[in-house]
Amino acid sequence: MGLKGHPLEKITVFLLDAISLFLGFKTAYWLRFQSGFIPLWRKSVPYEVYFKSFLVVFIVGLLIYVSKGLYEKEKNLTLFDSLFELIKINFLYLLFITFISFFYRQILYSRLTVGFYFIFITLYEFSFRVIFRVILKILFKKGILKRETVIIGEGDILRAVKARIEERPELGLEIKKVYSTEEFLKEKASVKDGSTLILAIPFEKQSYIPKIMKKIERKKVDIYLAPDVYELMLMGTETISFNGIPLLVLKEKGLTVFQSFIKRAFDIFFSLIVLILLSPLFFIIAILIKLTSKGPVFYKQERVGKDGKIFKLYKFRTMYEGADKEGKPRFTTPDDPRVTPIGRILRKFSIDEFPQFINVLKGDMSVVGPRPERPYFVEKFKKEIPRYDERHRVKGGITGWAQVHGWRGDTSIQERLRYDLYYIDNWSFLLDLKIILKTIFIFLSQKNAY
Repeated sequence: MGLKGHPLEKITVFLLDAISLFLGFKTAYWLRFQSGFIPLWRKSVPYEVYFKSFLVVFIVGLLIYVSKGLYEKEKNLTLFDSLFELIKINFLYLLFITFISFFYRQILYSRLTVGFYFIFITLYEFSFRVIFRVILKILFKKGILKRETVIIGEGDILRAVKARIEERPELGLEIKKVYSTEEFLKEKASVKDGSTLILAIPFEKQSYIPKIMKKIERKKVDIYLAPDVYELMLMGTETISFNGIPLLVLKEKGLTVFQSFIKRAFDIFFSLIVLILLSPLFFIIAILIKLTSKGPVFYKQERVGKDGKIFKLYKFRTMYEGADKEGKPRFTTPDDPRVTPIGRILRKFSIDEFPQFINVLKGDMSVVGPRPERPYFVEKFKKEIPRYDERHRVKGGITGWAQVHGWRGDTSIQERLRYDLYYIDNWSFLLDLKIILKTIFIFLSQKNAY
């Protein structure tokens, strides 16, 4: 348990993965050769031959899982992140097995069986993880396996740590006591053996850390430091190892020419596919909008794009005509009287955003990126929030890293900015795919869409 996870939890997940590999092989072989669903064009290779090869593939798979640190990461991943990690590592597993089989030509194995194998092992592994986490939650609720947790700290970093623990009960951490740095050193404060201690101390008080460590040096506790990195995150940092010494590097913002090319190519391809597939839905929505309220089908609004350029963002109209002219711009709220009945449904499921794929094709936006904001709010936030303008180093997106973590609508701009800067500093094609998959995953459960 704790943040790293109990060894028994890692062993359990490891054994479940081993079972998944075996079940995946059995299911793939049955579906291809024994189910009768797929025609057999030639005499199949005997099961015994497949099974002998599977034993090698089985060992290789477990070695890849361990070498890639899958069981070290597992504890601190959300279910969605766990699924994405499994997809990534199993794709690597597939490439490795395909590479090995290229040099082994004595027997022609069914490629369909190999494909089925990797689909089924991912499904089994993820299913077992869901079941295992449900069991853990039940045990934690009953007070079994929970680990007492003491937090020393204050300020924003303390609030952030407490919030994360409270929203992730599957971690098995139970907050027993919270001390300020002075309280812990002055009082007869104590930490029980076997418990978890988290230091959530602001920069200006980190000189207390050696004293705290001295006080508990004989205690058998797991100690974690939550560094106060909020301001550093706003500056955009990367951690590297300099001959064994960890350094924080202030990175240049924006994407390289090659990264921009890859991102743009994907934007064009993905947007074309979406617009073609959803064109019948667009037609139905257009009719419903025209039948339920006066005004145009599409709503155009000025937004700030890459490098501060203003562009017209397209949406399905969800408000009564002229509603946006009522005073200063403001965020929509629940039961907003400006929103039409059909508009409320479109906003609930973010369907009103779909026309923005036209913006993507035009080059104004990207599929994934920081949400483009209205000029009024951009000027306001630039004055109030340091480095807010950094988010305009890349194109705005239909969805983004902040949005899939719940920071959309009338939520904290500071938190949203932190997530946006993280995305810019850590961009990769895989991260974009992850955000798109996560957007689809939470499509029917938007919390802050009005």
